[in-house]
Amino acid sequence: MTDANTSHDDLWEVQTDDGQLHTLTLDQLDAAFEAEMVSAQTLVRPRGATSWQRLAVMAGLEDADA
Repeated sequence: MTDANTSHDDLWEVQTDDGQLHTLTLDQLDAAFEAEMVSAQTLVRPRGATSWQRLAVMAGLEDADA
């Protein structure tokens, strides 16, 4: 699901509501959000990170303290 030319820094791990993990580029993640395949509450993290945050926080749509 990722392009061979995509750098490691451009990849995001996404945990869908059914618990499945997906690795997406930022463009793919944006497209999934626009298509309502993921929501602002979906857990995401940059590839290699150890902690999950809601997409809304990572995208700057709300504060981490909210």
